[in-house]
Amino acid sequence: MRLAIITLPLHTNYGGLLQAYALQYALERMGHQVDVINIKQFSFGLNIPLSRIVKRLRSRYIKHEDCYVFYERKIKQLAPVIRQHTNRFIHTYIHTRNMFALTSIRQDDYDGFVVGSDQIWRPNFFPKISQAYLDFTAGWNVLRVAYAASFGVDDVEYTDKQIKQCRDAILRFNGVSVRECSGVSLCKQYFSIEPEWVLDPTMLLERVDYERIISEAKVPDSAGDLFCYILDETEETKHFSESLAASKGMKIFRLNAFSENKIVPLAERIQPPVESWLKAFADAKLVVTDSFHACVFSILFHKPFYVLPNKGRGMSRIESLLKMFGIEQRLLLQYELNVSSEVIEWDKVDRQLEHWRRKSQLFLENNLSNSADNIC
Repeated sequence: MRLAIITLPLHTNYGGLLQAYALQYALERMGHQVDVINIKQFSFGLNIPLSRIVKRLRSRYIKHEDCYVFYERKIKQLAPVIRQHTNRFIHTYIHTRNMFALTSIRQDDYDGFVVGSDQIWRPNFFPKISQAYLDFTAGWNVLRVAYAASFGVDDVEYTDKQIKQCRDAILRFNGVSVRECSGVSLCKQYFSIEPEWVLDPTMLLERVDYERIISEAKVPDSAGDLFCYILDETEETKHFSESLAASKGMKIFRLNAFSENKIVPLAERIQPPVESWLKAFADAKLVVTDSFHACVFSILFHKPFYVLPNKGRGMSRIESLLKMFGIEQRLLLQYELNVSSEVIEWDKVDRQLEHWRRKSQLFLENNLSNSADNIC
């Protein structure tokens, strides 16, 4: 069957890239032909509101701040450099169809659509939110499935109008699943449906699948043994990580770039390769993070890890993941060094992982049947 994956735009986010790759890989392994739809941004300074230009002119020439008046154009110029490694990963591993709008898709392009995963149902990340519910396919004779779609937070961030639009659209789906247990409750509350709770796509694949990517790229060894991957690092998180490393006699290594920071030198904004990020989990003896997907890959690579709270990015994703495997104690509510020394029982975690893989795979198989009865 010809399938299109509708997900967030592909750029420098490791988790976003790997979940798109993993879902594509899983569907292709089932025998489907798959495109990952990649929505491109095209307003590179050509349609900037006049008020924004005036504000930037004032900042640059009156306040003497270091900013670009036509920053969108600057992004277009710098993006190929900043994204050189992640673009190579996309080109090598992800079968993309690039377009400026989902409405460019025609009815006979695909037999079905798979929405997910990541925070595809969060309007902060996907502004035309009703399109994430495939409203543009209304009236089409195609199959519609949501796999591990995520709201990202504990409540929907929709207007009343958006709730109605999305409710109407989701009722046309053949199957709906969500990534977080909180998503089950939200779908019941706002859409009057009960979705299945399934794995993030990255966990449909096994560790060996990612080790193959590392091996093909011939990634050098990491520069330490405590992998510190903090998306929003503060003095508090930095002090905690350094103190933890000192207490355990470990050497910290990081793999963060400042890709969105327009002030730092260009060399510091280049995002390291996805393969190097994967290698970091293979090499680490301990991981400290505030990232959902860093937790995922710590689990896949059997690495002990601690999660630092980051409420600004939403905690329900991580809390749900830890609950899925019975390891809620890995989340630290305070930055204290008397952290839990409880050893993760990896045999128990693996049994849970196998159970969730079977459940998630069965959801895909049942809802991606090529039967005409499933298409509406």
